[in-house]
Amino acid sequence: MSGARSRGATRARAWSALPTLIAILLAGCQASGNPQLATSTDPPAGPPVTPLPRADEADGALRAFAQLIAREDLTFHVLQTVATTGGGGTATIDLDVAGNDFAAKMTIKGAKPFELRPVGAVTFAKMGTGKWRSGTADERLLNEVTNPWLFLCWLDDLDYGGPAADAPDGLAFACGRPFTYQSLTMRAEGQTGRIEALTLVLKVDGTPLRMDVSGAGPTLATDGETFTASFVFSKVGEPIVVKAPQR
Repeated sequence: MSGARSRGATRARAWSALPTLIAILLAGCQASGNPQLATSTDPPAGPPVTPLPRADEADGALRAFAQLIAREDLTFHVLQTVATTGGGGTATIDLDVAGNDFAAKMTIKGAKPFELRPVGAVTFAKMGTGKWRSGTADERLLNEVTNPWLFLCWLDDLDYGGPAADAPDGLAFACGRPFTYQSLTMRAEGQTGRIEALTLVLKVDGTPLRMDVSGAGPTLATDGETFTASFVFSKVGEPIVVKAPQR
């Protein structure tokens, strides 16, 4: 998958306050003709709103996540799985990232596995069991492969939903409204994708654990069909070394 937003792309927080509207009802005039304010009884207050468990940790986790993905030297492993919801296309990317270097193994249904390994200024590629070949690749395409944040909405739009059900130490966030995405190559080709739903699970320290999205647009599995995708993260910030393959 590709990314219009770089790993460091976040939108500045702008917490907007909603205005409070107060209605004042005026009574009719008394017999003397002097205006009087009507008296009314406020409805009984409802039960206090109970905050979501661990809500006090959510904002800090999101801020730490923003700082983490802004790092140019970030290391992580991610297993990305994409499936079209109509045509039956599937694809996976098994990816190790070490700053600007990465090692990716891509599998698309009906095609031979493809490995891509940019190291320094040289990009190595191999199809199936064939030989490694080297050359210079388009930097836009390389960035898209290593950038799982393409499908992430602006961080301001993520709402905390409580502790994650499938991760004991995870905090679950969701984007509350659909949004569009566009990589650099998609922009050049006049293509735009749309995400209908997104969930993100983070540790308290901002480490991503999982991201799930559904939407429509071009992916490894489709040129423009509806799809679902999951990203499972591990080894975030741990030592990862990507070496040139032996040829």
